[in-house]
Amino acid sequence: MKNKWHQYKLYFLLFLGFILIILLIFVFQKNDSKENELEFSNEPILTEAEVKEETPASFYVEIKGAINNPGVYLVQEGQIINDLITLAGGYKDNAYTDNINLSYALKKEMVIYIYTTKEYQDKTKPKSSEVVIPKCDCESYLLDNCPSGGTSIMETNEPKEDNSKSEDNSSFEITVEQKVDDTKNSLINLNTATKDELMTLKGIGEAKAQKIIEYRNQNGPFKNIKDIKNVSGIGDAMYEKIKAYITV
Repeated sequence: MKNKWHQYKLYFLLFLGFILIILLIFVFQKNDSKENELEFSNEPILTEAEVKEETPASFYVEIKGAINNPGVYLVQEGQIINDLITLAGGYKDNAYTDNINLSYALKKEMVIYIYTTKEYQDKTKPKSSEVVIPKCDCESYLLDNCPSGGTSIMETNEPKEDNSKSEDNSSFEITVEQKVDDTKNSLINLNTATKDELMTLKGIGEAKAQKIIEYRNQNGPFKNIKDIKNVSGIGDAMYEKIKAYITV
């Protein structure tokens, strides 16, 4: 009987020990979960607006011309023209690159045109009666107005014949031709004119002149004088006023 009592006592003690161990495990897990909650609560909570601020804005730009893979590309704010050229597979062998500022930051809806060497030479080649006087007004990412291209200024050293005393028909025809040539040489070339030269046109102020320069930098040279109506702020009425004084 005494042995059985000791046996029951032993079982009871084992049972109490087992319960104690379970209670200790429960308390430990509960404390651990509270610590995790405190650690989590100390982490900063970002609002939707803050998340958007930390993520660079994305937008589309277009590149065309002498590039291996011309087209529209999705880029991020802070990227530069050199990044876009890399995305587009690099230049073609005949690309002209001296007029490009590779560090210029990309902007939303920008259009970049890469000239071929021939296109750029034809664009900047002076006429036979012109003297090229280099000027530098490198305000844009396409350095078309820098000394490498020069600014065409209409000057000629050819002597002008004085036919005022001549009364025969052939002399009169030569005089008319000379006046036509002089008028042609006095026209403003939309593809090579500086801002100051564009501002000599009636109704074209500094703002519109800058828009014309930005348009040809982004879209390539004007192919027809009517293309000037594609420039923001220049409509049919303005075109009618200046069409007799412009050329391409």
